[in-house]
Amino acid sequence: MTVSEAIIKRIYNLICERNITINKLAMLSGLTQSTVRDIMTRY
Repeated sequence: MTVSEAIIKRIYNLICERNITINKLAMLSGLTQSTVRDIMTRY
């Protein structure tokens, strides 16, 4: 597993564990929604 794949997996885990959307995760982390989506779809 690459670092990129591990980050994507962790983002999905956080979304599921906390029952939140990508947008909510972006707001909590101080990133824009498009940045989080780009990270998740880039690799």
